[in-house]
Amino acid sequence: MGPPDDAGWRPLTFAPESLAIPSLDGRSGRILGLPLPPGLAIRIVPHRLAGRWQPASGAVELVFEARFQLLLAGRCVAPDLQVHTLLTTAAAAGRYQSAQGSPLAEDGHGVLVGVAPVPATGTWWLDRFLGLPGEALAVLRCQLLVGEEG
Repeated sequence: MGPPDDAGWRPLTFAPESLAIPSLDGRSGRILGLPLPPGLAIRIVPHRLAGRWQPASGAVELVFEARFQLLLAGRCVAPDLQVHTLLTTAAAAGRYQSAQGSPLAEDGHGVLVGVAPVPATGTWWLDRFLGLPGEALAVLRCQLLVGEEG
């Protein structure tokens, strides 16, 4: 974490290999409002998570870039989906979906939200199954812990 700018924002960068994002499955993921079917999962492979944090307000803005891989019985069955979005503690809105985040509290807990456009893959059955092109809504409860050096 670097020093704050004139508005009090501090840069944040997370190493992709340090991010542990569980796969989406029937308990945690939905497609077209329905839980993912048994045996189907979506693995999230992060490439970038970086942005800024304003300690005085608790505001956070992070650019998130990742590949989403569709798995059937643990095996990739389709081309990866490239996702790019802004995760924020403010409001996020897309064409069809929206959500409201919440600033980090004193203990570092908050809610990040983002709406990402998801382009078509070019694989007809997958595009039809996922309703692509479309949007993905993320609502993430999080905690930012600042170490002694921060």
